[in-house]
Amino acid sequence: MEKSNFTYSNKGELPLIGACVLYIAAKYEEIYPPKASRIFNLFIDEKDNNDENYNKPTNHEKFIKLEYKMHLTLGFDYMFVSPFTYLPRIMFLFKKQLNQLKINEEGMNKENVTKKLFYLTMFILELNLLEYKMLQYDSSVLVVAAFYLSNKILPLSVIKLKDKTYKNIVNTIGEELNVSLLEIRNCVKELCSVLVNNHKFKDLFIMDNKFYKEDFLHVAKDCNDKLKSLNIIS
Repeated sequence: MEKSNFTYSNKGELPLIGACVLYIAAKYEEIYPPKASRIFNLFIDEKDNNDENYNKPTNHEKFIKLEYKMHLTLGFDYMFVSPFTYLPRIMFLFKKQLNQLKINEEGMNKENVTKKLFYLTMFILELNLLEYKMLQYDSSVLVVAAFYLSNKILPLSVIKLKDKTYKNIVNTIGEELNVSLLEIRNCVKELCSVLVNNHKFKDLFIMDNKFYKEDFLHVAKDCNDKLKSLNIIS
């Protein structure tokens, strides 16, 4: 179906557009989405009934037509796969690579290492959710880049892998998800800036506190310690 162009004529239509966007999102995300009339009434103030130009039934009809026009504009393309969907797959491939290399060093707790990598990657991805500029990257690129960065933050001595072997593992995972090394490198640079900027905004400390807890193996502390050791943050 051919996409159409979406325009609005005046600011007075913005509440109607906002209601329509919320309604479409609710139909996509919720199991039992609210009725159109309920969403519509939330945005259209009842005091507008005093307006001589106010015609609620007409506006409701416009609401339905507006929804249809938005569908056409977007081409009914609402498919989005979260980076977190790929994370279990990434960890499975990583464990598989470790087993194939028959790594069984003394003092190495594979389960603890993979859990720490999992939580650290999750921490980086959650910080990324607040960054508009990261929307340019596909979810598969984001998760591989976050996993790559997590391995860099955790000391290689903990994982007991040679740097070359580790790069081969990441390359294999990238190929599995059809992600190129160039895409990974570019995304990693952006993720690094996100980590650094995290310390400039106090609102994000709540997320830090979450990943400082023992339930998440203190991965936020590992991350901050690494940044401090590189004199990136104070």
